[in-house]
Amino acid sequence: MDLVQNIENYISDDFLDDFWQRLAETGYRRDHESHYGQNRFECNDPEFFLVDRNFPKLTPDSFAGPIDLRIFGISYSIELSGISHVDLDNSRLEQDIDSLLVES
Repeated sequence: MDLVQNIENYISDDFLDDFWQRLAETGYRRDHESHYGQNRFECNDPEFFLVDRNFPKLTPDSFAGPIDLRIFGISYSIELSGISHVDLDNSRLEQDIDSLLVES
């Protein structure tokens, strides 16, 4: 039994229409339920990377000549294997975030 069915069984009939309406607003369709179970995701612990001058990036210097201004919205993906991640515990991360908030 999937999460949607569990919720449907748990809530009272008074709220079912609202529940299904809200799901529909997110794009959920009952006629696609059999497909939804085919995709599963696993959440791993976050990894943090130091983004410095050696981190892979696109800059104007990455191109042979000036960028044509008609080109915009460039996106790219980065392969992170081989890049060392930075170990941060929660207290260190909170300190770093707090210091960024104070600076801004």
